[in-house]
Amino acid sequence: MLIRTLSIVCLTLLYHGAFSKLAWSKANYLAGPVEAELVEVLDGDTIRVRAKIWLHQSISILVRLNGIDAPELRRPKCAAEKELAIQSRQYLASLLSDQSLQLTSIQGGKYFGRVVAIVQTDQSENLSQDMLRSGLARLYKKGKRKSWCKPV
Repeated sequence: MLIRTLSIVCLTLLYHGAFSKLAWSKANYLAGPVEAELVEVLDGDTIRVRAKIWLHQSISILVRLNGIDAPELRRPKCAAEKELAIQSRQYLASLLSDQSLQLTSIQGGKYFGRVVAIVQTDQSENLSQDMLRSGLARLYKKGKRKSWCKPV
């Protein structure tokens, strides 16, 4: 009797565990669009926005632009990377100046408290593409990032 009860409990837990993971993975993506307003440009691939999630409800969240990597401003590995990071942030800020924002294809980020999304403005369907065209960002598809510093 005890073995039967334990078997039922284990099977029930396995069943619910499998389906809760499936539900979580679907809940980890939001097609959007979600309206947002710019709070700050952190660097060439990350912004802080106030996303309007419900009537008179909004949250402040970091958004990484989907599919790109820009030079690091906070921990540059060389002087050249820092200079490129400053240019990249300034260029992204110019693209966002006085623009309405919409977030689409929103996914949970690698780091808690941040999302990855396609960011659109009145002037652009995809800011990531604009940053790539500028040369101040690179295509990024997970994994190790390439250095922005020239080899010595």
